[in-house]
Amino acid sequence: MAGKPSSDKITPGIALKFLRDGIDSANLVAMERISGQEGYNFFEKEFSNFLPSESSFISEKVATKFSEVTPWVA
Repeated sequence: MAGKPSSDKITPGIALKFLRDGIDSANLVAMERISGQEGYNFFEKEFSNFLPSESSFISEKVATKFSEVTPWVA
């Protein structure tokens, strides 16, 4: 979970680390959206590493944090 579950919403996410011989590992992080989804079905929505733009205080803070490690923040 990318956030603490509430009584009606969860924020599912997935992270994968690919270990490789002789070079740095590769990482992949994906989720449906930062604001979460209604209900508790973890696989109800499609995961993506391209998140839709959301205009909220939390979304802006997350985007700022992401921009510390990648220039590709939508």
